[in-house]
This record gives sequence, C-alpha cells and structure tokens, in this order.
Amino acid sequence: MSGPGNGGAGRTVHCRHCLGTAPRPDTSIPVGWLALTVSVPPEYCADGSGRTHIWLGLFCCAACLVAHGPEIERQQDLARQAYQAVVPDPPVISSQTRIGRPVPR
Repeated sequence: MSGPGNGGAGRTVHCRHCLGTAPRPDTSIPVGWLALTVSVPPEYCADGSGRTHIWLGLFCCAACLVAHGPEIERQQDLARQAYQAVVPDPPVISSQTRIGRPVPR
C-alpha cells in the first residue's frame, strides 16, 4: 500500500477498496483522491514512533471510502480493545439554544 512521503517517478498509487490505480504525482496523492488517517494516543501507535496519526490508505472516490466503511469499523473495534476512545459528550440542546446562523427579523 502506498502512503504519503513514498514518492517516486513512474510509480502508482492504489485505491484501498477497488484497487484502482493512478500515477503518483510529486505530492504523493493524486488530485481528487482521498487520504485517510486516524488519530490515536501516541503510546498506541503500532510502530512505537509516538505519532498521533496512523495511515489507513488512499481511496479513489467517496463511494470507495463509504464501501470500505465496514472494514474500517471492524479495524476500529479491534483498536478500541487496546484503549478506550475519548468521545465528547453531545451538546445539550434546549428550546433556548440557537442552532445555525441568526435569522434576520
């Protein structure tokens, strides 16, 4: 699998879902492709580098990213066995709460 920073002339990148290919540009990610990373606590990065993001892959389009969702969810469930994710509490919404932009009167 290709990741950012692995550039090289004449190489290609592959979609993580459909395995479609595209020439690798100088920027490492073809225009219009989606690069997906996930943030993790530094102590849980698999390679021990202390980085706070793990590379998940490139997707050629949003449809491939969505179709790959069940596999991403499976991997997320496995990762959460190693640590408890910090999920923020949802905001409290009451009749006094204004949502969105102000409406002119």
